[in-house]
Amino acid sequence: MALVVSVGELRLLSADTKLLFLRFRLLDMEGHTWSRLLLLAALLSSAAGQSVPVYVVVGDPLVLTPSGSGPLSSIVWDLNGNLVAEWVKSDPAVESDLEFYRSFKGRANLNLATGQLVIENTTGADSGLFKSRGEQHDMKM
Repeated sequence: MALVVSVGELRLLSADTKLLFLRFRLLDMEGHTWSRLLLLAALLSSAAGQSVPVYVVVGDPLVLTPSGSGPLSSIVWDLNGNLVAEWVKSDPAVESDLEFYRSFKGRANLNLATGQLVIENTTGADSGLFKSRGEQHDMKM
């Protein structure tokens, strides 16, 4: 079966954020249409000030890792300015201060040691610019 690939939608939202949203449409020779959405999320690293593109096929997990090292005392993730996850350390043994927002409840996980965010079952609504902001505390030995 031969396939024809055409770009049905291409949007560049901002040259500085390097955010790109592509929708590919696959047409077979019998005229059937197959759509696959690719997400290109730009992860903004607050420490380095650089965007890192992350490609994800809809339905696959999205893994975002902030830059920096050392134990975290708080971290906030947002998507296009809307909160995704927020955690502020109050008691090291308690994870109850971890909050997920909107559609990310039940399909996102946050590693409290590294700040890595994993979003399962991605959708087209998950495309955009993800930003992380975190605070690290110094370890004294």
